This record gives sequence, C-alpha cells and structure tokens, in this order.
Amino acid sequence: MAEVTLIAHLLNQTLSPDAAAVRAATDELDRLSPTPHFPFHLLSISTGGENQGQKIAAATYLKNHTRRNVDSSGATPSNVSKEFKDQLMQALLQVEFPVLKILVEVFRVVAAADFVKQSLWPDLVPNLQSAIQNSHLINDPFSIF
Repeated sequence: MAEVTLIAHLLNQTLSPDAAAVRAATDELDRLSPTPHFPFHLLSISTGGENQGQKIAAATYLKNHTRRNVDSSGATPSNVSKEFKDQLMQALLQVEFPVLKILVEVFRVVAAADFVKQSLWPDLVPNLQSAIQNSHLINDPFSIF
C-alpha cells in the first residue's frame, strides 16, 4: 500500500466509533509522522481526499503536526520547505471552506515562524499577490455566491 493510501486509510480509521481502531490508527499516524513526505501527503489528502470527513481529518492532523514541529515563537526557523509552502498556498485557494478554516491555521503557524519572526519567506507577499490575481475569486467574482 502506497504511503499516501495508507495515511488516507488511517485517517478514515480515526473517524471510527471504535475507540480501539481510533487509537491504533492514531499510533500508526504518529509513527509515520517523522517521514519527510508526511506533511505533503496530509496536504494532498486535504485537497483531494475521497470524502469531506477524510479531508477534514487530514487538515486537522496537519495542523496538529505543524503545531508540534514548528516553533511559532519564532526563536528558530520552521524548516518547512519552500515546496511545501508553495503547495500550502495553492491548497488554500482550492479547498472547501471547512478545510480552509483548518489549513489557514497551518499557514498562520508557518508564516509566524518564517515570515514574521525570521524573514525567511521573502516570496510570500509576491506569491500571495499572484495567487489572488490568478484566483477564480478575482476572475469570476460571482463564483462565491
């Protein structure tokens, strides 16, 4: 089973009413969390998961993972890659509102650590400007209604 498929399956298990299944899935997710592609997989599931519950579970796990691994006080850089930051920015423009509310918190933690405290995200403002200009919200202002 590919890692992203395994993570998606485990996230589904965390939604189970069976407490033992939830605990086993959470333990396995915790075991996988140090792998370098783990946050990318969670972000991918957040944007393209098979159902809303899975997307919200992935976004929530990513939020908690980010809070555990990024020093939001800004004392140290986040070590979050440029590639992940770029993918996060794109995800923020694609996801449904319930997932967006969670992913915005991931963005806030990373931006506070890297942009505000360390000045390590110099392309944030230009990327935001470009993303907004290329967004369907600008090109089709009635799409939100």
